Amino acid sequence: MGLKATQREIQPTRIETAAAPGVPDVMLCDERGRIHLIELKCTGANAVRLSPHQVSFMIRHEHASVWIAVKRDGAKGKTLFLFPGSEAIGIAKRGIVGGEPRGVFDYPVIWNDVFEVIAPIE
Repeated sequence: MGLKATQREIQPTRIETAAAPGVPDVMLCDERGRIHLIELKCTGANAVRLSPHQVSFMIRHEHASVWIAVKRDGAKGKTLFLFPGSEAIGIAKRGIVGGEPRGVFDYPVIWNDVFEVIAPIE
């Protein structure tokens, strides 16, 4: 199921830029106009490469809706881990086990479930 298959009115925008190091990769705008920023990472094991700029951004904006989405390709398949930005230091130091995920999703990902964590409908 791709993003277009979700029942939510989520508008994604890719914002990767060298002009502002550390700014997350994707901005989501939900139905209420709330903005959510997501840093996208991939790993084959535990380690997650977050730059000092990325960690700094996440910690400076931990009061906002900032997230780290880590796709792990493992022996048992693919899994998506969703961490709040406040977990950035632990993840940078210790990888996936360095943070407490707010969601763990096996592939194929059901995006409605992911968005319910990032942008719950109230």
